[in-house]
Amino acid sequence: MNISRCIKNKDNHYNCRELDAGYKYPGIVTVLFCVFLIFTPCQEVGSKDLEVGVFRSIKDEDMLFQHQPKHIIFLIHGIGGNRKHFGFTGKALHKILNAKDPHTKYIIKPIEYDTGNNDKTPYDFARDIDLTIKRYTAQADFKAEDKFSMIMHSQGGLVGSIWIFQSMLSSPGYSTPETIKHLDAFITLGTPFWGAKTAQWGHDIKLLTQKLGVEVPLPFGRRELEQMSFGSDMIYDFRRAVIDEQYKGFILQLEEQVRFLNVVGVADIMNPLGIFVSGSEKYEDDGAVPISSARFNFLYHEALDPDYLPGSVSNLENTSLVDIHAPYVVVNAMHRSPLPELE
Repeated sequence: MNISRCIKNKDNHYNCRELDAGYKYPGIVTVLFCVFLIFTPCQEVGSKDLEVGVFRSIKDEDMLFQHQPKHIIFLIHGIGGNRKHFGFTGKALHKILNAKDPHTKYIIKPIEYDTGNNDKTPYDFARDIDLTIKRYTAQADFKAEDKFSMIMHSQGGLVGSIWIFQSMLSSPGYSTPETIKHLDAFITLGTPFWGAKTAQWGHDIKLLTQKLGVEVPLPFGRRELEQMSFGSDMIYDFRRAVIDEQYKGFILQLEEQVRFLNVVGVADIMNPLGIFVSGSEKYEDDGAVPISSARFNFLYHEALDPDYLPGSVSNLENTSLVDIHAPYVVVNAMHRSPLPELE
């Protein structure tokens, strides 16, 4: 499996070259290996800083505290998944991060939620993961300098996105903006922000088996499949929230404070199917989520002229613009490894 390594030069440009990762790092582990190589800190690292990979630098002065700073990393699985789907990711993160920065205590915590429940939506799952997050962030020994980050696969990224936004709003059943102040990195792996074609397929299969009266043990819930389909109510809510002026301050705050990274998969092994799927020689997704859907990029122009009619021409200065550029990296990987337990 080939992935790209990108290194930022003095002109803030990225030089990229292919790395042969072999097949030692299947599925999600390969993707995280790429995250370590590519995602550099947003701030400059000086002589008195310690680089801690994906996460923020910690200055020497922080080490004078008697309390050893903690950094909790939550791993959140996708639809039909569980903590085992991350394979050896937790062990790898714990070993690498604590070796890189021995002055910070890194804690890796997988979170499971009730995927497969026909009556639950990603909003319900977001409230479920909030209970675990609070269990760690609400403790008395979770200090002002402590941090937490989230690494989420597939639907897990939608669940995490709902959680962070609802927490910023202090919605009942979620955390508060005070908790979000501790959030450092928000990393998604193949998350269908704008929908997934396989969600509609899974939903149709589930309906068909119900009509036929056939019991098929599918690990997908009916409502979670509906909400991940193109044009669902949840995706519509995402879009409306992004363009709503009253939420602009929240979005700007998150962009300034949190390190976002969308990891997008393209499965080269499936290129022979490209001509049937997209009419090209390339299979332009990871087998489940299209490239464009896995990036939380957004561009929206709204006419400010009260007399504007659909189809009319309006000057750019008479429009409001919402333009979100989420950092992303493309890796050669399938959406889900068939053998995540391999080292």
